[in-house]
Amino acid sequence: DHLMEQVLGKVFRISAGSFFQVNASQTPQLVQKAIAFAQPHASEDVLDGYSGVGLFSLFLADQARHVTAIESQPSAVADARASAAFNHISNITIVEGLLERVIPQIVASHQRCQIAIVDPPRAGCHPRALQEIKAMAPRALVYISCDPATLARDLHLFCNDTYRVSIVQPVDMFPNTAHIETVTLVERR
Repeated sequence: DHLMEQVLGKVFRISAGSFFQVNASQTPQLVQKAIAFAQPHASEDVLDGYSGVGLFSLFLADQARHVTAIESQPSAVADARASAAFNHISNITIVEGLLERVIPQIVASHQRCQIAIVDPPRAGCHPRALQEIKAMAPRALVYISCDPATLARDLHLFCNDTYRVSIVQPVDMFPNTAHIETVTLVERR
């Protein structure tokens, strides 16, 4: 009912209903680029929205004080929890729910994040999720996207006088196709 995948020395459990990057040779490049853009410090808390099976969360947890991973797909939540246990990672909280509904609960409990990372589906981020992330005032947002159109729409919603796009890096996860994965760093001015 599941398979195991290894990326950069970490083991991930992936159930049939869970999303995982399909290009095994490029996935490490994607992860390394996202972590390099985020640059979490040992004193910082990270929010990982649309976290799936924890692909980015588990690597962020190696460098950050704490990671809060939010995912709406129950199988992916179970996979992320199992993967955290397999990899002996304890500074992570994995929450099941819609990002736009969970963030207000996090804020109400006085939790903050200095870095936010999102890897939404092709439809992009829910507009309210972007508003809630912006209200948390992270120093950086790392946005992983598989659709340039929804990425542009969401960056237009997120960036203003407070935030600006610093770097956009394509990662060719789907060679010989028109599809492209993009890692974008948005920083607070």
